Amino acid sequence: MTEKITVSRSAVAKWENNNEMPDINNLKVLSQLLEISIDYLLDEEGHLDFTVLKEPIDFHSFKRTDKCRDQYDAVVLAKYPQCYVYYSLDSKESTMQSRY
Repeated sequence: MTEKITVSRSAVAKWENNNEMPDINNLKVLSQLLEISIDYLLDEEGHLDFTVLKEPIDFHSFKRTDKCRDQYDAVVLAKYPQCYVYYSLDSKESTMQSRY
């Protein structure tokens, strides 16, 4: 595995012994290599919920408001009214977080 993710054996040993954590790029590579989610890699409790909720969404049925930058924000805010949006100053990326 160390050859595939181009890190040293000692680095992997530190991860395994909880002395260090892999950086985000290594987490991405590990999750792809092991075919598991990054959430699963980071979960210490072992109680991940793998329930996936899927429902069709008609983006055009959601009205954009002053709080929304685009239709995607409008959908999330309509579905999850307890969240609010943080816009990054450096890019167009946004982060939604719960108020609770």
